[in-house]
Amino acid sequence: MGLHTKIMNNIKLEGKQANDLIEGMLDEL
Repeated sequence: MGLHTKIMNNIKLEGKQANDLIEGMLDEL
């Protein structure tokens, strides 16, 4: 359970970082 939760948290963090990158790229357009 702990490992699965950790993996899901990592996916959420990476997803947020990806969204921030995409928003930054859109701002530069």
